[in-house]
Amino acid sequence: MARLARLEMARGWYHVINRGYQRRVIFRDCTDYENFLERLAEFPSRFGVKVHSFVMMPDHYHLQLELGEEPGLSASMHWLNTGYGIWFNRRHRRSGAVFRSRYKAVLFEPGECLLAIHYYIHLNPVRTGAFKAARSRSSGFEANLLKKRREMLHNYEWSSYQYYAGLRRSPGWLTLETVRRASGFSIRDYRRALDSRITRNELGLDWSGKVVAGVLMGGPVAVAAWKRLLIEKRGTEARRFRLLSWEDILAAIEAEWGQPWSQLASQRGTGAQAFAIWFGRHRGGLTLEELRRKLGLGSYAAVAMQVGRLQRALPGDTALRKRLRSLAQRLNVQC
Repeated sequence: MARLARLEMARGWYHVINRGYQRRVIFRDCTDYENFLERLAEFPSRFGVKVHSFVMMPDHYHLQLELGEEPGLSASMHWLNTGYGIWFNRRHRRSGAVFRSRYKAVLFEPGECLLAIHYYIHLNPVRTGAFKAARSRSSGFEANLLKKRREMLHNYEWSSYQYYAGLRRSPGWLTLETVRRASGFSIRDYRRALDSRITRNELGLDWSGKVVAGVLMGGPVAVAAWKRLLIEKRGTEARRFRLLSWEDILAAIEAEWGQPWSQLASQRGTGAQAFAIWFGRHRGGLTLEELRRKLGLGSYAAVAMQVGRLQRALPGDTALRKRLRSLAQRLNVQC
């Protein structure tokens, strides 16, 4: 199924989630976690995206992000997931998809949901894994279990909790001030507040509203306005960027190069395969794994590398841009 672009708002706030393919582990050791963090640290300088909170679990991650004046959610997340996925496969000598599919991004109203999402993210290590809820016969939580939960929260190093709790010095790329102002807590009170949530077993999302259409979260006025924009955006993009079939893409490439695809697919240096991947990805709605299968390539990373190289080269290469426009004209779509 083809996917249209999300609603990206200037200064918009997003709760972003992604999981490992088939819920497999995406962080195997400290080196994996650290590499992902190094990439995340580049969001503010590279894309103008503020990182307010995060957590990385063995098989998934959560991010709380604020976009800049130029919305950069798609660009930043594509860069993060693709780059990390290629690096992960190389390091662990594997191939295939690392992440489940497209990341989930919920646009939320900070005045309504900022703290609820922030606490939800930081309580993730306590909510999942070995320390899920367990009641004693007296219907109260066992003191030992509560102690273990608090210790796990305080000691878990792959989230932004320790920075907010004053247990580690915060890196310059992590924005703490907005959440701190919204909570009104001192560092000590912040620790106490989350410890109290553990004691009361308030580990879920502390918000009574609904996530509309799976991607919008906030008060009724904001959500209604966003829904109108989302419907309009999807309708406009469906008209401007009609979805292409793989057969149409290959036919246009054959006409552009004047050779059958069976020959072009086996030739090096023509760029035909990279353009097939580009149009399949951006105008055909195909995933990298689907493209890998269609091209008969052995590696998911090889597909990602080809489209990545083309994407990076386009801004500075007049000949490539001319070729892209020519193919777009043959396919009757806009780029």
